[in-house]
Amino acid sequence: MLGYTRYREKIGPTYRQDRAEKGGKAMSRSVNYAQGPSHPCPRCGEQVPAGADRCPSCGQPLCPECGATVGEHWSNCVACGAKRDLFCPECGGVVKPRDRICPHCGVSLEAGLDRKPALPRAAPQPSTPAPTLGQRAPACAVCGRQDETLRLVVFPYVFSVVVMTSRQAFSGVWCRKHRNRYWVLSSLITSLAGWFGFPFGLIYTPLTLLKLAQGGEQPLGQNQHLLQVLARHKLRAGDTAGAIRCLEEALRLGDDGASQRRLLNLYKKHPLSSQEPNPRLWPLFVAILGAVTLGITIGLLDYAIMSGFSILFGEGSSILLTILSWTPWVTLIFLGGLGIGQIVEWALRRTSCRQKELGLALAVVLALVALYGTQQGAAIADYVWWLLYGEPTNGFLYNLFLGWFTLTTGGALWLADQVASGNASGTIYLVLFVVATVYYLTTSVRAANGIVRWQQTLATIRARGKPAQARILQRGWLAIGAVFVCLTCSLVSLPILGTATFITENAVRMKQIADLHEQGQVDQAVAELEALVAENPDLVIVRSSLGASYAMRGQFEQARRELEIATNLQPESGVPHALLATVYYFLDETDLAKQELRQAEELGQDDETTQIVLGHAYQYMRRFAEAEDHYRKATELDPEDAEAQQGLARAYAAQGKYEQALATCNRALELAEDPTDAYVTLGHVHIQREDLDAAWAAFSAAREATPGDASAHAGLSRVHFLRGEVAKSLQEAEEAVRLDPYNRLAQENVALARHALGDLDLALEAAQEAVRLNPQADTAYYVLGLCYRDSDQRDKAVQAFETFLDLYWDRAYVREWKAEAEAYLMEQK
Repeated sequence: MLGYTRYREKIGPTYRQDRAEKGGKAMSRSVNYAQGPSHPCPRCGEQVPAGADRCPSCGQPLCPECGATVGEHWSNCVACGAKRDLFCPECGGVVKPRDRICPHCGVSLEAGLDRKPALPRAAPQPSTPAPTLGQRAPACAVCGRQDETLRLVVFPYVFSVVVMTSRQAFSGVWCRKHRNRYWVLSSLITSLAGWFGFPFGLIYTPLTLLKLAQGGEQPLGQNQHLLQVLARHKLRAGDTAGAIRCLEEALRLGDDGASQRRLLNLYKKHPLSSQEPNPRLWPLFVAILGAVTLGITIGLLDYAIMSGFSILFGEGSSILLTILSWTPWVTLIFLGGLGIGQIVEWALRRTSCRQKELGLALAVVLALVALYGTQQGAAIADYVWWLLYGEPTNGFLYNLFLGWFTLTTGGALWLADQVASGNASGTIYLVLFVVATVYYLTTSVRAANGIVRWQQTLATIRARGKPAQARILQRGWLAIGAVFVCLTCSLVSLPILGTATFITENAVRMKQIADLHEQGQVDQAVAELEALVAENPDLVIVRSSLGASYAMRGQFEQARRELEIATNLQPESGVPHALLATVYYFLDETDLAKQELRQAEELGQDDETTQIVLGHAYQYMRRFAEAEDHYRKATELDPEDAEAQQGLARAYAAQGKYEQALATCNRALELAEDPTDAYVTLGHVHIQREDLDAAWAAFSAAREATPGDASAHAGLSRVHFLRGEVAKSLQEAEEAVRLDPYNRLAQENVALARHALGDLDLALEAAQEAVRLNPQADTAYYVLGLCYRDSDQRDKAVQAFETFLDLYWDRAYVREWKAEAEAYLMEQK
């Protein structure tokens, strides 16, 4: 909570009125005070502003709700029962009774809380600005540093002595430097001195280490608030760059709409601050070197400590000595896990990595390198010990060869030797090594996931309006990833194979989903896509396909959600923008649709799929000349694409260019492996030419090519209706609905046939479904108007016919419908 939050409304007017009616001068006075701008002080009689909690003249504490006198430290007013707030004694910010640290300034609250803020609460003079919380910024409790690394954190630790186990914690607001110091200190205390208490030391120590491995307790909400407050202070001080860094770190803790909006505004005002850093390769090598150094250091220290332990205690066999002998190794491995997490975070931040697969590959490689380094360090230490205190009598060249062999493969041999020892120590070592492997991998992968997700969030905000820059950065990162994979292929071969298997499997599943769409099984296709999204939420093609499928079912809000996510995941792709433009048009949000169309046109100039989807979008919007341009561009990019030829034929027919439309349909028939869709397109072209016999022949050919094609049956239904064969039209239409209940033309034909047969209830139901599936289709509103007209629902009929005329575009067989609608509207006027 920012600023002075003096009062909270706890007692409603009804409660106060009830108390007043029961009697009591104080409550009667409270009702009067609530109605006026001021009231007299019960102690000195001077006027007090309404809502004040203290008399400005005599200083008497008052209830801000009813104006009654209260004690300095009363938690509630005895007159009205209103609860009073608690304030930090340092900065005056509102705090909760359970807070140990002030979320505003970071001061410890162990000494107690105030019932009034530290700053004066009297109304300020006109010449004096009102006091605010912004006069004091959060700072590190040790060094006073005020930057984006500040965090409110609690580091628990365990200390045990035989049967006594104590659990304590370090807590405070610290910068990264001092936070890491307390982190390491609590880890050292717990891992070294936590085990030696029976029985609770053996219980609490691993639990505490697990908590420390997760970075201690860092309340996300309070830390986000702390960084937002610090950002506001930095903005007031003119440090825009510092404010941006604070807001970026706030987003690292979790998605926050307020921080995103503020950060986006700052990026817009200061474009240079939103520039993406160029991808760099050298941090990867530095990270690998750091992981190797970390592991070798752990191995060297462990060997040195164990050698000293052996000298001091010999070969002890007691439980206490056994625990004591393994404690240094556990401590070093634990601290190494903390270090490897920091290295992963540093490397991914330096390289601005936003590719999840590459980030995870790097995390796994660094974890395995560091873990292997622990064995390599022990082998090197053993070799050095042998050189110093052993008897190397085989000559210099032999010793040199042995040293080289130790540096290259000594770690593997050391681990094998420990495991193959056959004693209890070897078994314990193997178990602990497996646990350490899981711990290193978990820590590094968790760090990589957090950083990559954060980088993706920042990149999404930065890339708004900068698709070209996003493409350049993505290509740069792909190049870096290729180099990195080539250099570390021996360590990441399994992740690469897993990724290849993942891509192949998803390609097969997407093909199966496309086949389901072709068969009219839209619901099953949507279920498969939802399962794919749950498994792979960052796949843009899956999100886009799911959005398109939702739109086919008339679920435009769900389609909007999925397509907006897809455009955020890959803003440089034109297809999601074109699909989103179509959905916005169906939702009657024309401005957003135009914006998405512009982006799709800019991004997809050389992409055939984007051009086809743009053609579909303009076709839906009845902008047929622009649809023709995009379909033609798609045919130029790929002259062998049958779908582009079919779209071009529909655009020609809509503009009355029937000869060109027929020629293009014939071209599509030559190119298509499955001629069904091409025959359906040809049938609709013939309907617009008023050649019903040719249309019937085309739709029949489509039905023969694919007997279960709903579009073919819907086309035949329309031909039968235009011929006056209502019963046959209804039969074909119902078959089309059975095959694909989301076919809008089939629903229209059912409504037309049912209306002609006098079944108005079923006709109205089908007409409403047709409008739901495509709220911008003119003929659907005509059918709906007919149903409302014959059901004596005149107002709804007028509205439906007016919408039909607004959406109307010229076709020969629809002109009679237009005249009928206009005549009805004239009669109603």
